[in-house]
Amino acid sequence: MAARIFNNQVLTTSFVASKVFILGAEHVTLDFEAVITTGSTIVEYFIEYTVENPLDAAVRFFREVAEENAGNGVVAMPIVIRSLKLNGAANNLLTVGTHRTSHQFIRHHKMVRIQARLLAGGGAARLTVDEPFATIPQLTG
Repeated sequence: MAARIFNNQVLTTSFVASKVFILGAEHVTLDFEAVITTGSTIVEYFIEYTVENPLDAAVRFFREVAEENAGNGVVAMPIVIRSLKLNGAANNLLTVGTHRTSHQFIRHHKMVRIQARLLAGGGAARLTVDEPFATIPQLTG
């Protein structure tokens, strides 16, 4: 049973968190549908993980980081941000219309969420993301 982790979510240039989902296996399969309504843009996202109870308000999420040598002995640890782009278009920007893609990762964490935003510079978009093999935890009691 698929988990809809974003449902027609309006994106801005600020990151917005998806619903937490529980993996059915060691794979994360993200089926994206980005509807660009005006202008041109790039959708950016990153994955977060937790081993804690995702329904706890104080849950801590961990992000993938990439080690970069910033020079002079300084090491930067920026978040690994992935992008939905349109190859062959001007500046690889997604243009007005519906764009679909699927990304797959192997992970050992069970509870996951993503955060997504639009790249600064214009455009308006709605994002729907499904994870075909995941479930969304429900509050009980």
